[in-house]
Order: sequence, then C-alpha cells, then structure tokens
Amino acid sequence: MIVKQNLSPAKVWAYVWKPVSYAAVVAVGVGIAREIVDPEQVAVPFAPIGTVGAAVAIFVAFRNNVSYARWWEARTIWSNLLSNSRVLARQLVASTENAIAAGSGCTKEDILAYRREMVLRIIAISHTLRIQLRETDDWDTVRPLLPPAEFDAFLASHNRPNMLMQRQGIRLKDGVRSGIVGQFDPITFEPNLAALNASIAGCERIKSTPTPRQYDFFTRVSVAVFSTVLPFGLASVIETNQQWLLVLVSVLISSLFIVLERVGAIVDSPFQNATTDVPMTSITNTIERDLLEQLGDLTLPNQVVPTNGYLW
Repeated sequence: MIVKQNLSPAKVWAYVWKPVSYAAVVAVGVGIAREIVDPEQVAVPFAPIGTVGAAVAIFVAFRNNVSYARWWEARTIWSNLLSNSRVLARQLVASTENAIAAGSGCTKEDILAYRREMVLRIIAISHTLRIQLRETDDWDTVRPLLPPAEFDAFLASHNRPNMLMQRQGIRLKDGVRSGIVGQFDPITFEPNLAALNASIAGCERIKSTPTPRQYDFFTRVSVAVFSTVLPFGLASVIETNQQWLLVLVSVLISSLFIVLERVGAIVDSPFQNATTDVPMTSITNTIERDLLEQLGDLTLPNQVVPTNGYLW
C-alpha cells in the first residue's frame, strides 16, 4: 500500500510509457502532416472530439470506482480477519484460564500447551492466507506456528487456509472432550470461526474473480481511440504555426486519461504482491504481535513499518 503523499515519476512512467508514447507519436504525426498537406485536410471539428472525451471520462471514472470498491472490500475483509482473530484468541485465553482455575482434570502445563497451539494456529491462518493470495513461497514463516507433524500435512494440502480451519475445529472439540474447554464454549467460538472462514472465502473470491473483462478492455480501447483522434480535433483550434503547442496539449490531455485508466487497472488487483496491494504483511504482523501478547509473550516480532513510503 502506498502511504507517501508524492509518487515517484519513474514508477508512474513505468506503468504508462507505452500508451503515452503512442499518443506522442500520433500527435507528432499530425503535426508533420499539417506541414506537408493542406491543414484543413488534417483538422477535424473539435466539438465531437470533446463529446467523445466527456464520454470516455465518465467511462474511466466508472471503471475506477469499481476497482476501488474491490480494493476497499479486500481491505475491509482483512480488517475483519484481524478483529475476529483477536476475539477468538481472547475467548481461548479466557476459557483455558477458567479451566486452570476450576481444576478441569488436566494439568496446567497441558492446558497452557493447548492454548498456545490454538492461538498460534490462528496466527498461522493469517500468514497462510497472505502467502496463498500473493502466490509467494515463504512457507517457513508458518513452520514455527504449527506442530511438526501438522506442518508436513499442511504442505501436502491443496487449500492450506481451509485445512488449518478444519484442524482448528477438530482441536476445539478435543478441548471440550478433555475438559480444557467448557461444553458450551464452542457456541461462542463458532461464530468467530465462521467469520474467519468467510474472510478466507471473500479473499479467494476477489482473487479468482476479476472485474468483468469488458470494463477493462473497452476502457483501454476508449482511451486509445481518444488519444488517437484528439490531435486531429486540436488541429482545428490551434494555429498552423504552433505545431509544438498541438503536440504538447495533445500529449498532456491524453496522459491524464491514460494515468487515470492505469490507476483503475492497478487498483483492481489488491493481492498481486505489488506496492498497491492491501498491506497484508503489516496486518498479519499486527495479528501475530497482538495474539502473542495475549498469550503473555514478552518478546514480540518487530512491527512492520513503511519502507520508502510503501507499507507491505
């Protein structure tokens, strides 16, 4: 996620140089044509070009609104994941503390080990979801959070976040059977487990279902068409001895439309391991720090902070 106020011109140029270069070539071509042939043969009335520009602006704005809605939904889902993880950890800590105080029949060491296993698995769920969405391979991040035998089965599974959720449900029933968790505690645990499942499914939906390709394709085509016809329209309102002004104005206006179109296309994918991502690394780091603190750990991972204006 970009958190700095000013963007790097070099990074912006990397996204837009091809369409901007095309617009510049067309504008220069029109300027040269006005020198070679009768300027009246090159010029097109500006009024219809302006109308096309207004229509393209509306289309680009609609596309950007759709893209931002996807990005914001993704961020909201991760906020819910953070909240539900904290609540579930709090419930586990409170329930196991009650088992220790009531003398449930298990030793205090067994109860604390169970509590730690369950809370660490919640942390592992968030890390696993982040890695799967970004399609990276840093699974060693998850290894310390799971029992060794479970980690081997975890790596062999297809949908790893779902496998962890299933294991969490099984271990919750094990806790009820052994007396570590009260018989009625799962009634309060289940809504938060279901909420975690809903968050995982929501992220999978956004990842696997892009904005309808018609929006993306026709927005790009519309901007390209407008960049092509714009210099011909400007040729009817700019004097023939000001070719440089025709090129400059044409490229500036086209660049504005191109940048806006590119913004919508980039924001449309919030899980692409890019600087425009939802800051999943930061959120999982917050989950890990908060839940370890809830366990009573005194040594916490370093907090993830923005680097060069980017928060991962």
